[in-house]
Amino acid sequence: MAVEMTLEKGFPSLLADARGASRSGQDSYVRLTGAGLLVALIAAVGGATNVDLSIGGREFDAGGAVAGVAFLVGIGVTIFFLVTRPERTWYEGRAAAESIKTLCWQYSVGGGIFGLSNGQGATQLLLLRLREVVEAMKTTELRAVVSGSQVTEQMTLLRDQPLSVRRATYLHERLDGQIQWYSDRAISNRARVKRWFAAAISFQLAGALLGMIKAFGIAEVDLLGVAAAIAAGISAWVQTKDHQNLSESYALAAREIALVRTMGDRQVDEDELAWSRFVDDAEQAISREHTSWLARRRA
Repeated sequence: MAVEMTLEKGFPSLLADARGASRSGQDSYVRLTGAGLLVALIAAVGGATNVDLSIGGREFDAGGAVAGVAFLVGIGVTIFFLVTRPERTWYEGRAAAESIKTLCWQYSVGGGIFGLSNGQGATQLLLLRLREVVEAMKTTELRAVVSGSQVTEQMTLLRDQPLSVRRATYLHERLDGQIQWYSDRAISNRARVKRWFAAAISFQLAGALLGMIKAFGIAEVDLLGVAAAIAAGISAWVQTKDHQNLSESYALAAREIALVRTMGDRQVDEDELAWSRFVDDAEQAISREHTSWLARRRA
């Protein structure tokens, strides 16, 4: 059962803008990648098809024409991909969203660099750090203005609560929520890996069967290139979605955060300094998966 993120609903609009930018970039990246693989498949089918047509007394191969047009479309998709670079918007949007969540959670529960001992200076420090996050996004403009309105009433109300209330909220909504999120996505990505690889193996087996049929002259078929293109396309799609690595890294993140969560249960004192250090350690554990994801993508 998923943990309801009640406090995060009250985080500044800057977070929603960063998430929206990331989703938009990811959607564009996936659509363009899918379009590139699709036109490659169409080109393979056209190359394997022999359909002679006569127009104006001139004979031509329709399959070859389809393949040629598909390659031209593929060139257009590639150029558009290179010009727009949607992956940068995707990565920067997610990086900004994760940074904003970390900063807002630390401020709300009085942890990390936003301990209660900082007083009013914590609010100014939060605004400064949020502004730095926005300025780091070179390819995406966030609509929200980083000002005092970014420190919401929900964040201030929780910050003013006793440590016991802040601890319970952080452990349940932040840590339990992250454990649930990473665990669910580790399972779903593992299932997707199995389905896509099963599809790739099926087309490879089909290619092997077509090869044997052609080799022994059982039938005249020329679909080997098509089967190979489909199998290669599926493998490329799996690599694009990164299901295998995501499954492993998400599972590792869930286990690591669960260990941190256990330490939080054992911390029952009212020491604000110890609590501040605990929140800082917990946020570092949460950010490690994202940092490694970002490094893999940029590589």
